[in-house]
This record gives sequence, structure tokens and C-alpha cells, in this order.
Amino acid sequence: MKYTGFVVLLILFTITFYVGCRPKEKAYVFDESKSKSTFVGSQNCQSCHLQEYKLWEESHHFHAMEEPREQSVLGDFDNAEFKADGVEYLFFQNGNQYVVSVSENDSTITYPIKYTFGVEPLQQYLIDFPDGKVQTLRATWDTEKEEWFHQREGESVPKHDWLHWSNQAQNWNSMCASCHSTNLEKGLNTNTLSYNTTFSEINVACESCHGPGSSHVEMVEKEGYSKDHSGLFAKAKTNVEQVENCAPCHARRTELTDKFKVDEKFLDHFMPQTINEVFYEKDGQIKEEDYVYASFVSSKMYHEDVSCLDCHNPHSNKLKLKGNALCMQCHESTYNRKEHHFHEINTESAQCVNCHMTGKTYMGNDFRRDHSFRIPRPDQSVAHGTSNACNGCHESKTADWAAENIEKWYGEERAPHFSDALLAGLDGDGKSLVKLINDQTEPAIARATAIEYLERFPL
Repeated sequence: MKYTGFVVLLILFTITFYVGCRPKEKAYVFDESKSKSTFVGSQNCQSCHLQEYKLWEESHHFHAMEEPREQSVLGDFDNAEFKADGVEYLFFQNGNQYVVSVSENDSTITYPIKYTFGVEPLQQYLIDFPDGKVQTLRATWDTEKEEWFHQREGESVPKHDWLHWSNQAQNWNSMCASCHSTNLEKGLNTNTLSYNTTFSEINVACESCHGPGSSHVEMVEKEGYSKDHSGLFAKAKTNVEQVENCAPCHARRTELTDKFKVDEKFLDHFMPQTINEVFYEKDGQIKEEDYVYASFVSSKMYHEDVSCLDCHNPHSNKLKLKGNALCMQCHESTYNRKEHHFHEINTESAQCVNCHMTGKTYMGNDFRRDHSFRIPRPDQSVAHGTSNACNGCHESKTADWAAENIEKWYGEERAPHFSDALLAGLDGDGKSLVKLINDQTEPAIARATAIEYLERFPL
């Protein structure tokens, strides 16, 4: 007998109960009611918050989506030809307009570029389709190699396929838009399957993260307002709330409601993807395009009250410090010595992230790091075929070789980790899953995954 419905409810309860229960005061926000506020635009923030505004102008958020113009278009539109997987493209300009001709299945259609999409390490291009639909071209500009490429090279997709660039998988309105613009309304008409998609600002602007700002602007403009902001900061955001502020766009998730509003509970609006073996490796490391939320909330960092803002500048999106200095903000300097990592100082092999934040390449050329901050476990690789940081660099060596060196350096005992229980559960050990589920010191997302796996066992 299976119990799918019961499992889903337990997953929701487990995540909701555990993730939302640990406060930490650090990042202060304006204590004002946003329920009556309206969106006023980032230009209204610039005069008082000039430093933050300038940092934002340098960020990927600023360039998330733009009108096509000389400053924003990075691809080669100088009569550039590109052919891949049976499709031919010609990129050119018609006056100030950027244009692409797509030849496919014995037909050629010319489209003006509507928007640029993203900035580094790749830039995509959006075009208008009937019924208000906007589609993403499969031909993509590599900003590092400065050449056109297909994200899934060698994979020819039939025109009727859901994954074809003209169909729903590459539809901007439903698949991409809400995380690249501010105050987006999809505007789907379910009767006609047409869209009237709108946004307040074309890119990820101030109010995407801070919420609608009219109440704040009105307060500032009132006579007698003190520019020292005395009394303005009345409540703090916990690390959970900070992470949930980023999660709507940095999580693989299913939408449960029409629209998420800043400062509302993430889990009231979204069902995050568990770290199961379909989308992740068997031990919960990243595999598919998983973004970072689930990985991070499964990490020891998150459970020690670290948030995104401890490492990333929220306005520029850049790391706060370079190299191991970023990790040494919190960790003892002994971790930055050869006696700990057994590699030459100031080499790539001695970088904390290369052992504890391995990564994978998505969308053809976009290398992203795993935010679960794992200790390398080549012993699990030997037993289960999972990835490990050691063999990620030493590709010619075996997992057994890596496991032997780990034992030589750090001893035979490995620190307990929920991945041991998940792997055991996948091998048929239901008791390990039950133990993980009942252990409230373990990450909620891992416990939810264990509940999901438990469905495979009969009552």
C-alpha cells in the first residue's frame, strides 16, 4: 500500500515547521506596512541610496533583462551566421533594430529582438510570438568565448516537441519572466491560452527585494522627516527571512499561488524541490539545474545562522571578499593551512570552494557551485558512485585512491551527515530513513526527502 497524499502533507509540515523556527537578528529592514504600498520605481530610491544604486547598476540583477540597444546587446549582430542541430541563424541589424532570421524545416522567419536576457556568462534573446507570447531563442551568445552556441549542442528537437524553442519550455511568460523583472504579472488567459504580461520595471530592481516603496517614499517626503533615519529601523530580518527573500528566484520550486510578495512566507507560496535522486545526486549534491536554495538550507552553514548576505553583496551580487578570505570571516585560520587541506598554499587546489563547493556547468557554459558545503566523501563514491571533490580535480585517479588519502590525512572516521541515511534508504534500509525523519537536528529538506523515499516501502 502506498501513501502519496500523506507523504506530501508530511513534506509540507516538516519543511514549514523546521525551516521557520530559528531567529537571527542582523539585516535591518524598514518597518512599514507594504500591504498598501505601490511600486514607484528604482529612480525614486537613487537620491537617498546612491551608493547602493550604483552597486546595483553593476549587478546581474540590473542586466537581468533589457531593451536591445548598443550598450545591452553583447552578441554579434554584424551579419553573423550560425548553424547548429539543423537550424540556421542570421543575426543582423536593420537600422537601430536588432534582428534574427531563423531557417528551420525549409522555412525562414525573421524576428526583431524584443529583449536581451541575462548578461554573463551567456546572453539570451527574446522574440515576440502571437497571443502575447515571448519565446527564448535557442542560439545563445557566449560572453567569454565571444561566439554563438547552442545550450544543448547535438540535440535536435522536433518542432512539435515541448522542448522546442517555439513551445512552452522556452516560453518567457511562464518559465522565466517572474525572476527577471519587477512586479511581474503573467496575465495568462486560460480560455484563450494567451498572455498579457506586464511588469513595473524591466529588470530585477530595488522593489523586487524590498517590496513596493510608495509608503517609504511618502514617509521620507513628509515635513520634519529626519535624515538620520532615527527610529526608522524597527525590525530585523532573521537569516531564515533573508534566505527566503532570495528563494523565490534562487530555488527550484513549484508555484502554489498567483504571486509572492516580499516579506511573506516562502513556503506559503512555493513547494521547493526536495533533494531526491531525480534532480540531485543520490547523496543530495547538485545534478540538474537546481539553483541554490535547497542545497543551502541543507547545509551546516544555514543551520549556524549564515545567510546569503554573509558572502554576497546584495546590491552588486558580488562576493564580499576574494578567495579564502571570504571563508576566513568565520572560520579559524588553521583551515587555511597546508596542514588542513594538504595542498600548496595559494594554488587553486588550496581554495576552500574547490573542496567544499564543487560545481557543475548548466545552460552550456554556466558553472555554478553547490551550496551544501560538503566535506569530500570519496568513500561514498566508492560505494554509491556519487561525485567527490578529490576526483573532480584528480580525474585520472580512482575513488578508492581518493578515499585512501582521506583516511591517511583525517583518520578512518567520517563526520555524520544526512547523506549516509539517504544513501542507505535508497539501498533498502527504511530504518535509516525513519531515524533521519525523526531527528529534528537534521535539515528539514533532507528529512522531507527521506519521507519521500519512505513511500517506496510498504506499510
